[in-house]
Amino acid sequence: PTGKTIDEIKTESSAKVVAVASVDGMYYETLAQAFTVALASDGAVIDIIKDIDFAGEYWLPVSNTKTLTINGNGHVISNVNINGYQRETSGDWNEGIGTGSQATYKCAFFGGNSGTLTIKDLVFSNINVDMAVDKSTNSQGSSQIAVVVGYNSGTIMFNNVEVADSTIKGYTKVAVLVGHTAGSNGKVTIDHCTLTRNRVVLEADGVDPDAALSAVIIGYVDGSTITTNGIKLVGNENVIDSSVKWTGYERKTTNGTMYVVFASRTYFLTCPTFVRGDYPSATAQFEQGADGYYYEK
Repeated sequence: PTGKTIDEIKTESSAKVVAVASVDGMYYETLAQAFTVALASDGAVIDIIKDIDFAGEYWLPVSNTKTLTINGNGHVISNVNINGYQRETSGDWNEGIGTGSQATYKCAFFGGNSGTLTIKDLVFSNINVDMAVDKSTNSQGSSQIAVVVGYNSGTIMFNNVEVADSTIKGYTKVAVLVGHTAGSNGKVTIDHCTLTRNRVVLEADGVDPDAALSAVIIGYVDGSTITTNGIKLVGNENVIDSSVKWTGYERKTTNGTMYVVFASRTYFLTCPTFVRGDYPSATAQFEQGADGYYYEK
């Protein structure tokens, strides 16, 4: 896509051109155009310059492999549907709706991040994330689903990011900010962020009734470093859909995290914050500070 300079924007009728974001001084009429340009270079900065209402339109997940900063400037991205995903099978990426075969599915604004991603001063509101696979077959794989990042193996820094009134549904590794962060190179920093009235739903995928690993903040932390510096959690829900069975296995709760034990392994189902690893005893616990934000104990 071809961007416009600020002088070009000023000389054209506002009915013709309404820029929503800029990338390194060039202006773009859609967020998708800005992402296409920014993701092609290293060190790009996307500035959101107005509130963006998707009005129920769909967003196809993108991936970041470089250094990228998104400066929301206090603006709101709202009313977005995300049901497409990035599918990794035998090392190949395939965008769009899959067949439900053996694969890893990544569904979020960023399907995957292996670079350095900074998101600051941005609000996501009324985002509906519900990966659409062929329900006639079992996925036989792993979903990684969230509003912002599905799968992370790089560095993410959230600074003054808010997610509100959103619904996230998935089979495994489901949460609001990050679905799954993995490996020692995976690092997530959460600095003065707010999650309000979001609903995380753990649901069975296809014919498999045994879904697991959902939480409010991060769905699954697998060997990564999580640093929190203030978060507000207001009115969020983490619920289990009736399609999830775990027939014959007792559901237990420790530190607010519900789990089952299957074949000598613990599988947590829901969590009010996040769990470092697999065991509910490692559930992140918070207490309120004088500024109204919550900090890890």
